[in-house]
Amino acid sequence: MKTFIPGQIASAKDVNDNFTELANAIKNATTITDAAPTAHAGWALTAPSTVRTSGKTHTLSLSIKRTASGFTSTPGTSFQLAVLPTTVPAPQDGEIIGAIQFGAYSAPLKYAANGGLITCHPTAAFAVAQNGIGLGTATW
Repeated sequence: MKTFIPGQIASAKDVNDNFTELANAIKNATTITDAAPTAHAGWALTAPSTVRTSGKTHTLSLSIKRTASGFTSTPGTSFQLAVLPTTVPAPQDGEIIGAIQFGAYSAPLKYAANGGLITCHPTAAFAVAQNGIGLGTATW
């Protein structure tokens, strides 16, 4: 963007170029894009599961079904759910970004940079049955 100097007359082209650049910046900051995460092994995404980006805010809506054998979670031990699309800027490694609900249990969603993984970090033991569904949301 051109900086105008007081006392100088700006050309129409310079003024128009500044307005065009400003309009493009506003458009880029307000355009909403969607990208789909990928389910980790043993899981399948169910609708709706998407990462929606608006400006610099990213929101994950996650509906995920356990396709492998069921298991009981261990408090403090994360299990992997999905992988973020590489087109979406990632949160910080180890950051708690949201929560997921499995039946009556809610647990934090955590990001692991090694592999771009969305993980569940349970604070209590709970059963995840085969074909059980988890519903979660995260924002970063």
